[in-house]
Amino acid sequence: MRTIKKAIALLGSFAAAAAVSASALSVFAFEPVDLGDRASELKSGLNIIADEVYAEPGETVLYNVYIQNNTGYAGSGIGLIYDEALTPAIVSASDRPELTYGDGSYMLSKTADYSAAEHRIGVGTMGNEDCTADGVIFTAKFTVPADAKENDEFKLTLDVDKFLDYKTDKVAYSTVDGWIRIRKPQVTTTSVTTPTTTSTSITTTTTTTSTTESVTVPTDISTESDVSTTSSTKPTTVTTTITTDVSTVSNTKKTDRDDPGKSEPTTASRQNGGTQTTKSPVTSSTTKTSATKTGDAGVGVAAAALMLSAATAVTCKRKKH
Repeated sequence: MRTIKKAIALLGSFAAAAAVSASALSVFAFEPVDLGDRASELKSGLNIIADEVYAEPGETVLYNVYIQNNTGYAGSGIGLIYDEALTPAIVSASDRPELTYGDGSYMLSKTADYSAAEHRIGVGTMGNEDCTADGVIFTAKFTVPADAKENDEFKLTLDVDKFLDYKTDKVAYSTVDGWIRIRKPQVTTTSVTTPTTTSTSITTTTTTTSTTESVTVPTDISTESDVSTTSSTKPTTVTTTITTDVSTVSNTKKTDRDDPGKSEPTTASRQNGGTQTTKSPVTSSTTKTSATKTGDAGVGVAAAALMLSAATAVTCKRKKH
């Protein structure tokens, strides 16, 4: 586990170093002119070429001196004369210019000097063999004035005092001067993508259902049944108690009487619904009705009345037979 953590940490360090290097390089906005675009300036044979660079006010640029069509050289003294408005980078400890070297001086011993009065940077080379490679002989650094204006140009020229092969024979060469030119500051547009938050609204619908229940309450009165249906949202219970006491004493017509002195009972005949009915005096007829109800009092009273009616009807039917 520790090994994995160390590996991850190491990779993180490499990534951080790469990011720093990229940042360091990105601060340079200058742009050298490609040598391929300067073909009309070159001469036939070996060329020693001073750079052409576009820069912005106050910027520090890397400035190259090249060799092209190199036929071979070893000993040289090459001076670069710069515009006095430019400020070269100097190593303070040695009072020498801050330079780097490339393929154009590969395998050769090199020395450098600097003259502030002459605005000159000099490089000397020597070797037991000739360098025949094309490329950068040396690279210097210059800072452009901060108050420079667009299209201002600072010239740099070459002053070569000797150019020899390892046998100390002269080598033919041509020089091409260069410049640093101010251009309009470049505007860098950075595109930043901002995450979009989408808000989703969720609507919840609640449906309430009301259920109506029907309750059927049967009521049994004598030999007939009345069915009452009550519709409500709550069950309704009706309890009805009906007590009926009916006493009927003989309703018999007398034809023979022991007491001839008393008068004959009156017999009345009347039409009732198309039926002839003969009624004899009723000695006693008592109807007793009592009702007990749990619920609506009106229902109990109505039921008692209905029972009384039914009892009377039954009595009439019996007399008829």
